[in-house]
Amino acid sequence: MLGLVKEAVNRLIEGLGDRVVAVALFGSLARSESSERSDIDLLVVVRGMRRGMERRFTIYDIVHKMVRRDVTIIDVDEEELFKEDIEVPPLLINIAWDALVLHDPSGRLSQLFERVRTIVNKLNLDRYKTQDGKYGWKSSKPGRLKPVEV
Repeated sequence: MLGLVKEAVNRLIEGLGDRVVAVALFGSLARSESSERSDIDLLVVVRGMRRGMERRFTIYDIVHKMVRRDVTIIDVDEEELFKEDIEVPPLLINIAWDALVLHDPSGRLSQLFERVRTIVNKLNLDRYKTQDGKYGWKSSKPGRLKPVEV
């Protein structure tokens, strides 16, 4: 399945050109926990595309035609993801932790993910899995977590 996802990313780049800044696979397939029923989870960093359902559907349509499986697309503008004062929500921590970067010519997505992983380690955060198969984070040290710069 990973080979098919890589082909889908290549098609996405062929179709949208340099508007596709970076792509990362995350979720069960990236963690090698997928089954035949698992969806494909992709973070797609874009530029020059109006935010909204049309953008997401355009990306989804190209990928879905290749993988023929449910696809979850998280599409984000490059200026939002790569800004100086980004707040990193738990979803982005999970994505960074699991990610297989499939397209990142500038290296900025890989650098961001590495910075997030470093912060997770510095904060002594432990990842846990809930009974329903979701993942979360908790501090292994008592006390309140404080915001840190990524």
